Amino acid sequence: VEIVRPFLDSRRQILEVTVPPEPMMMHADPVRLTQVVINLLNNAAKYTPPGGHVWLTIVKKDNELELMVRDDGTGID
Repeated sequence: VEIVRPFLDSRRQILEVTVPPEPMMMHADPVRLTQVVINLLNNAAKYTPPGGHVWLTIVKKDNELELMVRDDGTGID
Protein backbone atom coordinates (compact mmCIF):
# COMPACT_ATOMS: atom_id res chain seq x y z
CA VAL A 1 0.00 0.00 0.00
CA GLU A 2 2.82 2.41 0.84
CA ILE A 3 4.39 1.91 -2.58
CA VAL A 4 1.15 2.48 -4.50
CA ARG A 5 -0.19 5.32 -2.31
CA PRO A 6 1.57 8.17 -4.26
CA PHE A 7 0.03 6.95 -7.55
CA LEU A 8 -3.44 6.74 -5.99
CA ASP A 9 -3.03 10.18 -4.40
CA SER A 10 -1.91 11.74 -7.69
CA ARG A 11 -5.17 10.49 -9.23
CA ARG A 12 -7.21 11.64 -6.20
CA GLN A 13 -8.42 8.07 -5.71
CA ILE A 14 -9.63 6.72 -2.41
CA LEU A 15 -8.13 3.45 -1.18
CA GLU A 16 -10.07 1.54 1.44
CA VAL A 17 -8.19 -1.27 3.19
CA THR A 18 -10.04 -3.85 5.26
CA VAL A 19 -8.17 -6.56 7.16
CA PRO A 20 -9.14 -8.86 10.01
CA PRO A 21 -8.39 -7.40 13.46
CA GLU A 22 -6.36 -10.38 14.63
CA PRO A 23 -2.77 -11.02 13.50
CA MET A 24 -2.42 -13.40 10.56
CA MET A 25 0.39 -15.77 9.70
CA MET A 26 0.94 -17.15 6.24
CA HIS A 27 3.52 -19.21 4.42
CA ALA A 28 4.37 -17.27 1.28
CA ASP A 29 7.26 -15.69 -0.57
CA PRO A 30 7.10 -12.10 0.73
CA VAL A 31 8.79 -10.65 -2.36
CA ARG A 32 6.39 -12.32 -4.80
CA LEU A 33 3.35 -11.56 -2.65
CA THR A 34 4.38 -7.90 -2.51
CA GLN A 35 4.77 -7.86 -6.30
CA VAL A 36 1.32 -9.36 -6.79
CA VAL A 37 -0.39 -6.87 -4.49
CA ILE A 38 1.47 -3.91 -6.04
CA ASN A 39 0.50 -5.06 -9.55
CA LEU A 40 -3.15 -5.54 -8.59
CA LEU A 41 -3.37 -2.13 -6.91
CA ASN A 42 -1.52 -0.36 -9.75
CA ASN A 43 -3.82 -1.93 -12.35
CA ALA A 44 -6.88 -0.98 -10.32
CA ALA A 45 -5.66 2.62 -10.04
CA LYS A 46 -4.67 2.78 -13.70
CA TYR A 47 -8.13 1.80 -14.95
CA THR A 48 -10.11 3.74 -12.37
CA PRO A 49 -10.99 7.34 -13.24
CA PRO A 50 -9.61 10.18 -11.13
CA GLY A 51 -11.61 10.49 -7.94
CA GLY A 52 -12.60 6.81 -8.05
CA HIS A 53 -12.35 4.12 -5.41
CA VAL A 54 -10.08 1.11 -4.93
CA TRP A 55 -10.66 -1.49 -2.24
CA LEU A 56 -8.12 -3.93 -0.79
CA THR A 57 -9.79 -6.54 1.40
CA ILE A 58 -8.32 -9.51 3.25
CA VAL A 59 -10.73 -12.05 4.69
CA LYS A 60 -9.86 -15.02 6.87
CA LYS A 61 -11.78 -18.16 5.89
CA ASP A 62 -11.00 -21.14 8.10
CA ASN A 63 -7.24 -21.63 7.68
CA GLU A 64 -6.94 -19.56 4.52
CA LEU A 65 -6.66 -15.89 3.66
CA GLU A 66 -8.47 -14.40 0.70
CA LEU A 67 -7.08 -11.19 -0.78
CA MET A 68 -9.38 -9.15 -3.02
CA VAL A 69 -8.76 -5.97 -4.98
CA ARG A 70 -11.81 -4.20 -6.37
CA ASP A 71 -12.29 -0.86 -8.10
CA ASP A 72 -15.04 1.15 -9.71
CA GLY A 73 -13.23 1.65 -12.99
CA THR A 74 -13.42 -0.09 -16.35
CA GLY A 75 -11.95 -3.50 -16.94
CA ILE A 76 -12.49 -7.02 -15.68
CA ASP A 77 -15.47 -7.61 -13.39
